[in-house]
Amino acid sequence: MKINISRQTKDWEHLFGNREHFEKWYVKYAHMLDYPRDYLGDEPNTISFDWDSYKAHPELLDASHPQGIFKILLVEPFAYNNMAANLAIPLFYQQFHETHPEWVVERSYYPSSERDRERLIEAGFPPLSLEGRMPYTAFDVICFSQCFIGQEFNIIDLLLRSGIAPVWQQRTDSDPIIIRGGASNLNPSATKDVCDLYYIGEGDEGLLWLMERIHEGLLLGKSNEDILLEAIKNRNCLWAPRFYEERFDDQGNLMGMFRLREDVPKTIRRDYIHDLDHMFVLTKPPVSFDYFSCKLSNVEISRGCVGKCSFCQASFTNAPYRARSADFALKCIKEVLRQTGGDQAAAISFSGCGHPECNSFFTKLYSDVTPSITQLSQRVDEFASNPSYAAFAIKANRGKIAFGLEGNSQRIRDAVSKNYTEDDIIEAIRIAQNAGFKRIKFMMIESLPGETPEDTMEIVELGRRIKELLIQNRRPGEELPTIVFSWTILSIFPFTPYQWCRPRREAVSPVNEAARQLEEMGFKTVRGVFMNSETLWNITQLLMRADSRLQNMFIQLAQEECVYFDRRMTNNPLDRIHTYFAEHDVPGWDYWFRECDADTIFPWDFIQMGPTKDYLWKRYQQSLSLHPENSPKCMDRCANCGACDAEDLRRKQKWHISREQDRKQTVDVHIQPANSEPSVQTLVLDIEADLKHRFAAPLYWIHDIGRALMLSDLPIRRSSLSLARYPWNRYAWAWGLNRATVDLIHPLDISELDELAARIQKHATHFTVLSIHLEEPRKHKEDAICGVLENNRTSPDTKFSYEVPLPPLDHAAFTSLNDHINEIMALPTWNITATCFGDFQHETSLVDARPFIDRLFITHKEKTPLLYMTLIGSTIAPYDVYQNLLDTNWEQIGAYPVHCVSID
Repeated sequence: MKINISRQTKDWEHLFGNREHFEKWYVKYAHMLDYPRDYLGDEPNTISFDWDSYKAHPELLDASHPQGIFKILLVEPFAYNNMAANLAIPLFYQQFHETHPEWVVERSYYPSSERDRERLIEAGFPPLSLEGRMPYTAFDVICFSQCFIGQEFNIIDLLLRSGIAPVWQQRTDSDPIIIRGGASNLNPSATKDVCDLYYIGEGDEGLLWLMERIHEGLLLGKSNEDILLEAIKNRNCLWAPRFYEERFDDQGNLMGMFRLREDVPKTIRRDYIHDLDHMFVLTKPPVSFDYFSCKLSNVEISRGCVGKCSFCQASFTNAPYRARSADFALKCIKEVLRQTGGDQAAAISFSGCGHPECNSFFTKLYSDVTPSITQLSQRVDEFASNPSYAAFAIKANRGKIAFGLEGNSQRIRDAVSKNYTEDDIIEAIRIAQNAGFKRIKFMMIESLPGETPEDTMEIVELGRRIKELLIQNRRPGEELPTIVFSWTILSIFPFTPYQWCRPRREAVSPVNEAARQLEEMGFKTVRGVFMNSETLWNITQLLMRADSRLQNMFIQLAQEECVYFDRRMTNNPLDRIHTYFAEHDVPGWDYWFRECDADTIFPWDFIQMGPTKDYLWKRYQQSLSLHPENSPKCMDRCANCGACDAEDLRRKQKWHISREQDRKQTVDVHIQPANSEPSVQTLVLDIEADLKHRFAAPLYWIHDIGRALMLSDLPIRRSSLSLARYPWNRYAWAWGLNRATVDLIHPLDISELDELAARIQKHATHFTVLSIHLEEPRKHKEDAICGVLENNRTSPDTKFSYEVPLPPLDHAAFTSLNDHINEIMALPTWNITATCFGDFQHETSLVDARPFIDRLFITHKEKTPLLYMTLIGSTIAPYDVYQNLLDTNWEQIGAYPVHCVSID
């Protein structure tokens, strides 16, 4: 039965006005942004909704209308150029589109730089969706995926700038339902009223169910509160703060989280996937326009960790350890590479060599899929016990490897429960050196609970043993590998044994002296704090320990623009926190950063995240003893932590058997990489790129073209794909060069080329195939156009000639422009606004272009006016000359593209 709930009609005219305003503004001012590529929103594997077709009938955009549209916004409250760190956004984006193509699902990211944020605010823009450029208030549901502590400030900032009240009590049924989830959704109590609903755990399957229930509720005319109530009654991984309250005793101590009604769950139990082979898998992530994010094709091969180090939040909140089968993981990686045009696979795992089918998986990945593989850090014990893995790892990791050592002494490593000895460390170093690794990094943590100065200095003795081994084990003529010891200060996370520990706001361990002595031995050392920011470390520790009494303070900080960018917080929030503590009746630093006892009730205790609180307390007490014992690894013996059910235990036994069999497999050190067959032809493509995407990173174009070639089922060697480009890795497409080459491992007939060009064009996203032809295979990887120029480099006096069609000009306009050009050429200087490009970002600045212009004139070619220029070197781009000369914008430039006609 439909219930009539009064929902205020959205001001669609205003919402569409924001969209249109931004599109016009972007055309004119995009070059003034630090990261203009962040706002394009039409990457490969994205889906655009035709918002404009509903302008005449906006009532059809109402989700409660029988023919209405359900609209979901997926938000990463962090920079677009960090999207590779969060797989949740692309996973849900693909899942929702494939299961419900009738829904509108779009994405949004936080500005990548403080300056970009300020410019957008000055221009009057609220936060907008990426694909449709629509304000947040146009959507029915906003899902925030939080992957870092500190992003709470960005979430609040995005809501405030969207005109959405920062707490649910001030919102109405006309506002979007605000949901938060993610890997760092650990202590929702600190900002509990900011969101309507919190999804605890892994939402790979459950979030789709939740979206369907919300859509169903809107169609039935239910209120937001009724929709939320129905959801949490049916899924106990959901927490709606409006149905709960925190209570405190007379001394101000937290008594717990209490229900306000009996029909909601008393305990929230995290959701988790039992079987990684039977779940929705991300295979079509958007191909980012950013350098780093488009570089890797990420696929999980496992979740959780075989060990449970006491400091590691992820190993406890992701327990139990679950592995994806080798065959299924390989299938997923192949499809991801095909859909992204990539050749570098990132096998996501806490320790790749701990996978039960490690040797067989990585051997097949290297030989059958791609030799370009990225791995994160390794566990010392798993690496030392599996020498065969090193033969693969040296090929895939380009001579670099990192180990999580953490403890400075064996006693502290036992307290942390690393489950390996100093002899295991020495063996791992020996294996790595014999395999040929040139750089070995140890990741350390200082100020671990119970650590004494004597414990810290033991790392020096380990360093001496390592030095002796490296010298004894060195082959004649071989350089010693570089050893790096890198320390970071301990962060205290909820749901770990160290949650009772007092965070240390000052460094008190003698790591500096230990580092000095290690440096005297020839080792490199690095010491830092969390994310290289002491302020950010203090803020994140406070967020992870606070209860709802500090919620208003956190909201106030966000209102004062104390927001979180990569590796820092803005506007000195620590001073504001000190002031808030002094002016309000809330506990201060000493309370929040205190040592806790067994009876302490934490703000997150109403959540059952995996291992039980009793188990974690026992682990903490054990870690403080003079002679701590390791907790067993999951693969070896059950520690009875409480995270597994019977199904998990049976699966773990199966993996144990698989691991024993896999370790018997010897990796062939002469294994041939995938696509190592000799080249038989070179395919050359002449391409015209969409000028709108001139700010995309150079690597993006490799992916866009590679994707079109791979989806066309061409027998290419993906690693050979290259673009004709200017020296120093400039943005090829912004300079008018338009040729790509790739090697073929099976021959093509010339009669197939027309049909092949049509296939490639079908899968092309932001370029047009002008022509293709075949050449003899290249002996060397050279630039397609500048092949005579060694290593894609030119001398500073190389001359590049361009011609640009001009808009129709009458005689007077032609004469005026010609006179203007003659005046410029007669000047000793001509300062223009030029764009300096790089792989990561670009900057605009005033440049004297005159020394770099050899010729500049206009003429006619077949009655079409042409601007002709010859530029010296690559300091300035032809588009910059064109834009400054005609005082025009990108939209007009795009209609008259630049063509490179010669290089001398």
